[in-house]
Amino acid sequence: VVRLANALQGLGIERGQKVAAMAVNSADFVISYYACAMIGVTYVPLNYRAKDEELTYMLNASQAAALFVSERYMDIVERIRPTLEFTQHFIAYDARATGYHTYQALLDNAGDDEPWVEIDDSDATIIIFTSGTTAMPKGVQLTYLDMTAYVTNQNPADPDLHEKVLVSAPFFHVAGATTMMMSIWSGRTLVILPAFSPDAWLKAVEQEGATHAFLVPTMLKRIMEVPDFEKYDLSTMRQITYGA
Repeated sequence: VVRLANALQGLGIERGQKVAAMAVNSADFVISYYACAMIGVTYVPLNYRAKDEELTYMLNASQAAALFVSERYMDIVERIRPTLEFTQHFIAYDARATGYHTYQALLDNAGDDEPWVEIDDSDATIIIFTSGTTAMPKGVQLTYLDMTAYVTNQNPADPDLHEKVLVSAPFFHVAGATTMMMSIWSGRTLVILPAFSPDAWLKAVEQEGATHAFLVPTMLKRIMEVPDFEKYDLSTMRQITYGA
């Protein structure tokens, strides 16, 4: 996190600017959020299922100065790149390509002295775009105070048990973003699924010993409808939160 924060500052990205990301859930995605938060930069996770014109709109409306992108979405980025008005830096998580900074190279070449940036509670730490069912997606700004109030109202982890939160909701959705922040704040390990599937979810609980999870009701229904549901050992799961 510290190295990436320094790397972003090295690119000239400062407090109050926006940095977007288009990728499935991953540890690097989490690191990117916290690196931005460390230097007062607003993180803008994008719905990779959105249409080209919606992605252009989200990037231009948020005035994102940089975009993290995984290889599987680079073709989309290249299609919309000429339409982007503010995005100057493109950072590839898992590929080397002309016109892209390499995520690993940014980490390798950055310093590890923790930067200190004064941040106001009312600053936006993340912008979550709505689904855009009635018009173009709308950017909802969540402040540092909003997210602090959310996570500090969660119960801390049981110190006598290694608690693990299985996250399968995408980080570009508020359910995924809040699960990410709540888990780290409360001292629980994040078990990250790149994308939701009922079988992968059941296997992750069994293999990783997940103790907590957030799901929407449709996900929960699909999990319970897996034909061999009974064969999975879910004995470690202590709490499932669901809603929406």
